This record gives sequence, structure tokens and C-alpha cells, in this order.
Amino acid sequence: MNKTASLAIRIVAILAAAGAGYFWYSVQSQGLDVAMEKTKWFQTDPELRSGPEFSQRMEAAGKLQGILAEKRKTLEEVSAAKSAAEQMVSARDAKISELNDEKNRLEGDRIEALRKRDELVKSTRDAENKAAHAEGELESATAQIAKLNAQIGGMKTQEECDALVAKTNAAVDEKERAFGSYAQLRNWVVRQGLVPPFGATPGETISTADSQGVNIVPEKIQTRVVSVDRKNGLVAVTLGTNDKIESDKTYVVERDGAVLGSVGVSNIGENGLTVLSILPGTNQALFNREMIISLVPAAELPAARTTSAKPPVAVAPVVAK
Repeated sequence: MNKTASLAIRIVAILAAAGAGYFWYSVQSQGLDVAMEKTKWFQTDPELRSGPEFSQRMEAAGKLQGILAEKRKTLEEVSAAKSAAEQMVSARDAKISELNDEKNRLEGDRIEALRKRDELVKSTRDAENKAAHAEGELESATAQIAKLNAQIGGMKTQEECDALVAKTNAAVDEKERAFGSYAQLRNWVVRQGLVPPFGATPGETISTADSQGVNIVPEKIQTRVVSVDRKNGLVAVTLGTNDKIESDKTYVVERDGAVLGSVGVSNIGENGLTVLSILPGTNQALFNREMIISLVPAAELPAARTTSAKPPVAVAPVVAK
């Protein structure tokens, strides 16, 4: 190879090397400019605080890994705290909802309590009114009882009433026996065609025109009323099988000369208690407990005496002390 060719090759090689160097420098220069522009914020970052030189920025870039790791850790902690806060908020919302439900329940209980209170107040007022009315009735009843007690003070006991009935019955029997004998004697005189030398009743003025016979007074049975069953029309009296009452007879009931009505005999008890049935046309209201009555067989009673000379009146019962 001659010197000219060798020099030419060298020149070409030098030029090629120069071109390659320029190309590399050009590329590097562009990359460096981009890197410097992208890392410009390193200078103002409070954590990096880099200088303006490339080497200073590269040195600051080395700190980025530790800063990023710390930031990631902080971010994870913040995320965990956020999750915990969200859970807390959710729990708080649930608690608020529960408290609202409890509040609504308590409000319902309060309304129900107010309703019951109003009902209780009304019931209390009604009870007070009833109590006041009852007190008035009690005072009236007390006054009536005091009045009755005053009346009872002069009444006889049941034992005294029974003894009086027995004594009266005996006296009535004796009177009727005596009057029967008197009537029989006068009737015998009349049957002989004579004018009786005595009146129709003992003590009566003698009349020469009186030649009629005398009705013998029927026998009366005096007794005491034990109970009255107005619903079934029954009266229980103190008579038994040893008394003169007969089950197949109808009796007229008298008291103090007044006719109360008629009764039939339903049952004669061996225990001294007889049940009488009040016959139609008789006022049941005239019969009362503990009253003393006389029973006269209706068949033996003159027609003039089967009805009262005056309207019968209700007789108050005799109450034992």
C-alpha cells in the first residue's frame, strides 16, 4: 500500500471517529438536558434539597428510595388508619341506628305510659265518684239501720213470738170451745121452738124477735211466717204434723181482723215446718217474714167473713232482736 492510500484511510478513520464522538456527545447532551430538566424540582424539594449540578442531583436521587419506602410505609399506616376510621364510623352509625330504635321504642313506651296514666286518672276519678256515692248510700243505710234498731228495741224475739203464738192459740182454743158450747146451747133452744133467753153472742142484748141459730165460730190456727217465696207463690209457717192443719183443706189467712187471702197446703213437715201455696187472687205482697197470721178453714167460715171489711194492708214483719 502506498502512503497516499494509507493516509487516506487514516483520515477516513479519524473522520469516522470524530463523527461517532459527535454523535455520542449529541445524544448524551440531549439526555443530560432532559435529565436536568426532569430533576429540576430536586432543588426545591424540602427533603432532597439538591444543588444545581448534575452530580448533586444524582446524589439526591440516591435518597429517593429511602424516602419512597418511608412514604409507602406512611401511606400503608394512613390506609390502615382510614380503614379503622371507616370501621369506627360504621360501628358508630350502627350504634346511632340502634339508639334511634331504642329512642323510638322509649317514645312508644312513653306514649303508652301517658295513655295508661290518663286511664288511671279517669278510673281514679270514677272510683272517687263511686266511693262518694257509696258513702252517701252508707250514711243513708246507717241512718235507716239506726231507725230500724230503734224500732227493733221494742220488738220481741222469735222465742217470745213463738211463746206468744202458743199462748194465743191456747186462749183462742179455749174461747172457741166456750163459744161453741154457748152456740150449741142457744141452737138447741131455737130448735125447741123457743126464744133464747140470751143473745146470739155472750153479752149481747136479748131480742124476743131473735129466734135464729148461731153459727159456731170455726177454729183458728195461729202461726208465724218463716219465709216467703214470691217467685213460686209459697209461704213457710211454723206448723207440723202435730198441729191441727190438714192437707186437703183451703184456709183463709187473717191478721188483725183483716183477710189477707187464701192458701192451700202443699206439704206438712214433721220438723214443725209447713209449706202453704198462695192461691190465685191473693196479693203475695201482703205476706212477710216473721208476721203472725191466723189460718181459718174456708169451708167452715161464714160467707160474710171470707172477705175483709176493709182493704187489706201490707203488714211489716216482726224482726227478732
